[in-house]
Amino acid sequence: MTNTETVFVGLKIKRDTIDIAFAPNHCRGEDRFYTTIPAKMTTFAKVVAELQARHKSLYFVYEAGSCGYDFYHFLSEQEIACDVIAPAPKTRKTRHSIDRYDRDALELARLQRIGGLTPICVPRLEDEAMRDLVRCCEEARFSRSNARRQIKHFLKRSGIQHDRDLTWSYEQLHWLDNLQFAVPAQTIAFKEYLDMLAVAGKRLKRLEQHLEVIAKNWRMWPLVESYQALRGVHLLAAVTMAAELGDLRRFDTPRKLQNYAGLNPDKNDSQNITISGKTKNAILTKVLFEAAWAYSKPAGTTSMVTRLLTGLPRPVVEISRKAELRLCTRYRKLMSEGTSHELALAKIARELLRYAWSISQEITFH
Repeated sequence: MTNTETVFVGLKIKRDTIDIAFAPNHCRGEDRFYTTIPAKMTTFAKVVAELQARHKSLYFVYEAGSCGYDFYHFLSEQEIACDVIAPAPKTRKTRHSIDRYDRDALELARLQRIGGLTPICVPRLEDEAMRDLVRCCEEARFSRSNARRQIKHFLKRSGIQHDRDLTWSYEQLHWLDNLQFAVPAQTIAFKEYLDMLAVAGKRLKRLEQHLEVIAKNWRMWPLVESYQALRGVHLLAAVTMAAELGDLRRFDTPRKLQNYAGLNPDKNDSQNITISGKTKNAILTKVLFEAAWAYSKPAGTTSMVTRLLTGLPRPVVEISRKAELRLCTRYRKLMSEGTSHELALAKIARELLRYAWSISQEITFH
């Protein structure tokens, strides 16, 4: 016999297993742990079919994690309600503490029943794929930066200095390639460092080319193109913002977006910057800081004409111009007041999100 009341099903998904518990809508005495199954889609589909045969209405909930959103997409295709929530912060374990995943699954079902959970915005498959490509590009950038840092440290240990700071131009790379050392082992090690730099550079260039081609066919390309109207936001930064933040129209106010991004200067210590909020996204924070750096220079006079020639909508151009005038002035004011450079960048980056939100309200995409 099929039960007509809604049953809330909590899932605790781990790498190898899934713990399932359910909590009926009214019969709270029947809240119980159901079963533990292997973390395979075929097994999960069978359990869902069993629950559908017993209960007419199901409502699933689980925490986001390394498992991705495959279970959410499967349930959505079956027209079954499902929410994904942000993972709870991990507490420090004591020596005698034991993980109780069955209890966690039951707690998820109970909290979902009383409406005590806030679901996250689950990205579409193409949006998630674009985010993976963006993070791959960021890893390539880190590899190149790491190779450059190792070369600098090697030269410093060897007592070799260049007349100017290394800008990694073609002439300087040619100079580095012709360096010779007294001990053959040093020459071999240095050549390996140069090869690491060359491989990382080629990989990054290749990924950026793929990113540019794929982004133009992405549904969020109008938003990416408009983000580039902001000063300091290049193609990779614009794609990163769109992929990591998603559709900004889901935020009612820019303050909610700023709190979601979690970029907040520490009010108690001007020398520190705290990254708080729900995302703690290091890639997004880095991109916003790099864009905020561009506002440390005076505002340009021909930037609005340049943006108009690119074919961007006039409201977007006006927002970007307003952002340039305000943020450049605000940066100079903060520095004149004795604010540290890091704290000033944090404030500029936070306010830059407000103009990105305003731009998203002027763009239409599906």
